[in-house]
Amino acid sequence: YEDGEPNEESYVVLRAKFDKWLA
Repeated sequence: YEDGEPNEESYVVLRAKFDKWLA
């Protein structure tokens, strides 16, 4: 993370991709 803080948007995108991969 650039600012050293969790990027909520990136987390949402990664979660969406992960869920789609599981489907």
